Amino acid sequence: MFRNYRRVTVLVLCLFLIIGCLCPTVVADDDVRDEVAKIVEENYVDPVSLDVLTAPTVKEMLKRLGDPYARYLTQEEYQEELEALDGNFVGVGIYITGGSDGVQVLSVIKDSPAEKAGLKKNDIIIAADETTLVGIDADKAMEILRGTVGSTVVLKVKREGQVLSFNITREKVEVPTVHPEMLDKGLGYLGIDDFGQRTPEELQKAVKSLHKAKADNWIVDLRGNPGGYLESAIDIAGVFMGEAPVVVVEEREAVEGYTGTPGDVFIDGAMVLLQDEYSASAAEILAGALRDNQRAILIGKTTYGKGTVQQIFPLSNGDKLKITIARFYSPAGEEINGEGIKPDIEVEDENCLAAAKLILSDNRDTVHGSMMALQLDSFVAAVDISRLRQTGYWKAWADIVDGIGDAPVYYGNDSKWTELSSEERKLQWPYYYPGYEFIGDISDQDISIDMKTALNERYVNDFNIELINADSGQRIKSELKVVNDSTFSCEPLNPLEPGEYWLVIHDTLRFTDGQRLPQGQIGRLTWGRSY
Repeated sequence: MFRNYRRVTVLVLCLFLIIGCLCPTVVADDDVRDEVAKIVEENYVDPVSLDVLTAPTVKEMLKRLGDPYARYLTQEEYQEELEALDGNFVGVGIYITGGSDGVQVLSVIKDSPAEKAGLKKNDIIIAADETTLVGIDADKAMEILRGTVGSTVVLKVKREGQVLSFNITREKVEVPTVHPEMLDKGLGYLGIDDFGQRTPEELQKAVKSLHKAKADNWIVDLRGNPGGYLESAIDIAGVFMGEAPVVVVEEREAVEGYTGTPGDVFIDGAMVLLQDEYSASAAEILAGALRDNQRAILIGKTTYGKGTVQQIFPLSNGDKLKITIARFYSPAGEEINGEGIKPDIEVEDENCLAAAKLILSDNRDTVHGSMMALQLDSFVAAVDISRLRQTGYWKAWADIVDGIGDAPVYYGNDSKWTELSSEERKLQWPYYYPGYEFIGDISDQDISIDMKTALNERYVNDFNIELINADSGQRIKSELKVVNDSTFSCEPLNPLEPGEYWLVIHDTLRFTDGQRLPQGQIGRLTWGRSY
C-alpha cells in the first residue's frame, strides 16, 4: 500500500473504461435518482448546481453534469469493466490478426487453454466450429473465439501445409500486463500495458527476472497504456523511485500528496521511458513522477492529458455510479489534464525503441571513445558515434537531434568536448560525422574527388569511402576506382532514388607516401532523378 491511501472504494484513472462514453448513454434505474443526486452533490470534484441536482432522471442528471467520464453502470457492466481493466476475459488465450487466408496466431498466452491444447505462434486458424475465419478481421474473430467458461470450440488450423483440429475448452484467461525482455547486454525492457490490480506484483517479478539476467539499464514502455488504478500507479512508482513524491491529488476541499513506498524490488540504473499520445491517466502519473524526480529521460510524444480521478460508488440496487472526484498533478504541481506530459525528446513512435537503445547503449565510453553528448534540462545523454551511424539507428538519431530543439550538442570525450555550432547544426551531417571537413556539393553527373595527393589504391574501398543515403543511412553499393594518381570515382551499382546523399571519406584513407588523410571529409550530393 502507498502512503495516505484512504479509500476502500475503487479509484480509477483508466482511459479505456470511458472511451465512447463522452456523452453517456445511461440505462439507469430512476428509483435511485435521489441517491445518485446525493452522491454527486457530496463527492463531485466541483460544486454542483441545483439545475443538475433537480434533473428528472439519472440520464439527464449526468448529461447536465457535463463530466465526460461519469457513467451509470449495471452490475454486469461494472464486472466487465473490472475484468477488462485487470486484463481478464473468457476465451482460448491467443493474440491474433486477421488475414485473407484465416486468422494468424501472433502469440499464445502462457498457461492458457490454447497453450495446453498445442496451438503455436504463426498457426493460421481457418474455422471455429462451423464458422469460417477466412477473410474476417481480428475483432470479428475475437467475438467468435470468446465465450462462456466451460464451453468448447473446435478450431481448424493450417500449419506447415497440414490442416489440424484442436478441441479447446474456454477458460478465464489472465492477460499479462507486464512484458519483460533483455534487449542487449545489460539492457532490460519493461512493457507495461495498463495499471491493473495485478500489475505491481507482475512488475516486481519481471524486475527480479531481469536483475538475474544482469540488467542494469532500463527501458520502460508506456506507449498505448491507457491507465488504471491510482493505487497501482503509486505502488509501481515505488519500484522505480522508492520513497519519492509521485502525485498531488486535489479534491473539492482537500489537496494531498502521495509518495511511493520502498519495497523488496528496486531499480537504480539509468532509465528511459517511452510514451505516446495514447499514454493516459495512471501512465501519466508515472511519467510525470519520473520526470519531476529526474529519474528517467522521457522519449516519444506528449501524452493524452487525462488528469482526473474517478470513483465508483455502490448503489442500493446493486448498480454502480462512476463520477470524477479529483484532479491530479505532477509532483512539481504541473497541470496534466488537457495538457499531458511532454517528452524530454520528441521522437516518432517507430523510432522510439531504437532511440532509447542508443541513449542506453552499453558501449558508451566517455573517457576514450568518440561520443555525441546532448545536454538536456536534467540529464546529459552520451551516445556512441559508431552506433548512431548504423542503419538501424540512423533515423532514430535524426529524430533525437530534431526532438531536442536548441539544447546544446557536443562531440568528443571527457578529454575534450566541442560544441556543435549553429552553422554545423543547419548542415545536419555534423550530427553523424562531427569534425569532418565539408568539401562542398558534388555534381550528380560525375562523382569524382581529387584528393590533391597520390592515393594508395589499396585503401580506395568501401571501408574508407562511403556513399550514404542521408535520410535512411543506407550505404549505397558503389564501384570505387582510382582515375588518376590523386583522383577516385564513385559509381553507384544501382539507380539512386531522388534525395540527398553524402560522400564520406574517412581519415583511414592512405596515400602512397603512407600518410593518412589528416581529417575526415564529406561532400553532399543531391540526386533529383534516376539515371
